[in-house]
Amino acid sequence: MSVLNATIGRDRGFAVMSADTAVWRADSAPSVDSRTTTSVADAARSTFLGDGTAPDMTPIAVMSKIIVIPHLNMLVAGVGFSKSIVRVAGSFIDSPPDVRDIRGATERGEAKLVEAFACHPGHAFNVVALGWVVSERQIVGYAWSSADSFDRVEIEPGHTMHPIVDTDDADYSRLHDSWQPALEREGADEFHRLLLQNQYRAFRAGKLAAGTGIGGDALIARLNADGISVVRIALYG
Repeated sequence: MSVLNATIGRDRGFAVMSADTAVWRADSAPSVDSRTTTSVADAARSTFLGDGTAPDMTPIAVMSKIIVIPHLNMLVAGVGFSKSIVRVAGSFIDSPPDVRDIRGATERGEAKLVEAFACHPGHAFNVVALGWVVSERQIVGYAWSSADSFDRVEIEPGHTMHPIVDTDDADYSRLHDSWQPALEREGADEFHRLLLQNQYRAFRAGKLAAGTGIGGDALIARLNADGISVVRIALYG
């Protein structure tokens, strides 16, 4: 598992997604199959399982974990087994002429989630997709998890993240103060930068569950009615 964050603005007029770029060996540590949950307590119990030992992990590759699909004004990303995530994203990229947005793409592409997992049983993964729906004039988001048999979960306006925020981090107050403004278009990119750094420090401090690796650079993608933009930043610094 790696890092993946998504924000849908309170007015559903914009979205921001962020992820790291490091790819780790699938057998480097036990994989954590994270269920989609809105319970902070449940998320914390399944996240902060480390014993404080600094991780001894080296990436085997880097990749763009946020897949941009401009013709559908859509973003797809995931955490977990990268081969399965790429396979699922490919099903969204190749769309018939009558598919115009995330809703149509989702109906067609969901079968690939189960198919990809069947090809690599035991390798957990989660996928998140965000897209602008022209007919509704709003951002729509979905999440799927192998732990939940890929039942579709619609993402409401707000912040979605993996792993959860480390509230004991020395710089947590800045992240906390930017939480609500980011939902109103005020510094959403900066919020994601602070969030990524919080998650990276928790990883380096050995706080996260085995199977979580965060590294490489970071990508921050912004989505609205006009299209998609992506920036690459240093994960820490």
